[in-house]
Amino acid sequence: MAVSALAGCATTGRTAGDCYSHIYFDERYAIRGAAGPLPEQAARGPCYRFTHSPDGRVTRIDYRQNGQPAADPVLGVAAILIQQVEGAEQRTYLNANGRPAPDANGVYAVRLRYDARGYPIEWRSLDAAGRPIEAKASGLAAVRWLYDDKGRILTTLMFDRHGAPVTTRRP
Repeated sequence: MAVSALAGCATTGRTAGDCYSHIYFDERYAIRGAAGPLPEQAARGPCYRFTHSPDGRVTRIDYRQNGQPAADPVLGVAAILIQQVEGAEQRTYLNANGRPAPDANGVYAVRLRYDARGYPIEWRSLDAAGRPIEAKASGLAAVRWLYDDKGRILTTLMFDRHGAPVTTRRP
């Protein structure tokens, strides 16, 4: 989905209504659709549908099974709402009724910040009230990256929900 790698980088360059069999993060944590877009007849099965803004950014991803909202088999949520919040891209997880819900890691939303070159500089996991929360799988609430002038990661910093440095992640 990397038409633009700047904040709001969840873009595919595809048209509205495209359906994909899988989604994944690219090297800049943009969400990409894989194995698609699917032909219309295949789109009746499990698929991820992308909604785009007029400028081509993905604003929502819905998981559907037989045309109905369903919990995604990996994240456990039916939709991801993608908005610009406080200068960052926020991805809020929604249940089949369109209400905020935790993903499989107990996280309600993630907030991504990017530098001017489009490199992710912070990933923050949030609870239902928008406060930092540790993801169950990693035990991390935030990750920050520092880059050299060629875009190579120099340092990865990890933090708990209180902002204290974490030196190791859960296996």
